[in-house]
Amino acid sequence: MEVDLITQIKSAYSSLTKSEQKVATYTIENMKHIAYVSVTDVARKCGVGEATIFRFAKK
Repeated sequence: MEVDLITQIKSAYSSLTKSEQKVATYTIENMKHIAYVSVTDVARKCGVGEATIFRFAKK
């Protein structure tokens, strides 16, 4: 499942906004730990707003 998610993120990467690309990169680099990090923490670490995290997740 992890590989499938990484593949999906990579295939959608070019269609993401710059902010969403930051989230995508963070997600791929931290795949094993992302489920245990809050949306607020991910947003802070990526330098984006929480709404960006939700938009990325929907895509």
